[in-house]
Amino acid sequence: MAKRARKQPVTLKKQNKTKSAILEVAENMFAELGYDGTSIRDISRIAKVNNGAIFYHFGTKQKLFEAVFEDLAAPVVKERIRILSECREAPDKPPMLRQILSAYLAPALKGGFATKEKRWRFSRIRVQLLQASQLFMSDMLVKHFTVTGENFLMALANELPHLESRDLEWRYHTMVGSLTFTMGGPGRLQLGSFSKKGKNYDPANLSQAFDHLLAQMEVLFSAPASMP
Repeated sequence: MAKRARKQPVTLKKQNKTKSAILEVAENMFAELGYDGTSIRDISRIAKVNNGAIFYHFGTKQKLFEAVFEDLAAPVVKERIRILSECREAPDKPPMLRQILSAYLAPALKGGFATKEKRWRFSRIRVQLLQASQLFMSDMLVKHFTVTGENFLMALANELPHLESRDLEWRYHTMVGSLTFTMGGPGRLQLGSFSKKGKNYDPANLSQAFDHLLAQMEVLFSAPASMP
């Protein structure tokens, strides 16, 4: 009797390919449909894998969501910290305040993402985290952005010692909000604005958006103390 052929083990390369396919599909679906609007079944169908593959690589839908955001957020956070660490006073460098603000804005608008689609997905998912009631989503924001935020606030406080911490934190809050809004579907900014699309400004042009946000944030942070 002929021996049954032994099954070859799944190679690591194939496992990684499957995991990457799941992440790519999940990333797009979570950004488009939200966490609650996305199901494991739909992800597996579009990624052309079975449900078991998702559970094998990620365990749960929540863990998959966390892995998706980790992939998107980590490069931005890493780049911000790298640029911030290189900020220093020097004759051939811009003013220190501008360097610090650029270190925060540039990775989100000019780099930090492999494609513009990933930048958009990051912003859409981050907005979900800001609006969500689920505790684990709040924990994700803390995990990825608290230390970075503290580093930037410390750098800004050193540069702007005349500002009270509450005043400085509100200005930082304004910068984060402006950046998030600009990234999260920039064409929508014009729908209810005074400007017809393409007439006076184009928020979809992220290089232009960076230049304007940087200039405006520099004015904001340079303003006199606003708290009594």
